[in-house]
Amino acid sequence: MESLTLAVKCTREEYMEFYARVDKKTALPTILGVIVLAAAVLLCVMDQTVHQHTLLLLLCGMLLVLTNPLILPTVRKGAAGRRYDNSDALKGALAVTVSRDSLTVRSACYEGCVPLSALTDILQTKTMTALVFGKELTVCIPMRALNAEETALFESILSTYKKEQV
Repeated sequence: MESLTLAVKCTREEYMEFYARVDKKTALPTILGVIVLAAAVLLCVMDQTVHQHTLLLLLCGMLLVLTNPLILPTVRKGAAGRRYDNSDALKGALAVTVSRDSLTVRSACYEGCVPLSALTDILQTKTMTALVFGKELTVCIPMRALNAEETALFESILSTYKKEQV
């Protein structure tokens, strides 16, 4: 059976950057921002002058439009940094073995084997993959720890579980 054994350690900066970028973005703040900006512009055109309430609407619209690209990633990054600082499990090195049906993790804080069928989410960026098993366990694997052959095997193993989550 094919398996992949890795020794990984996620740095604070990697963890923060990963969680700043990986969370699924909602389009709602942007849509609301565009609507508010359109309303403010419409008020300016109708009145042919700029009032304080119009300026306030413009400011609110701009804040809403900038929420997804600037504000939320900064908030998520700060929350991830605090989570990393408060967790001894995140700071330590892990020995991870990924096979076609299970994930085995060994660290100074915990040791165990969990079936990959228990995956609730797979979060990925170009630099890191997080395997999420509910609220109980999240294993972060920096992609720098894998060579090209290992990356292909890892993606092959995960591809089965990505399809099941859809």
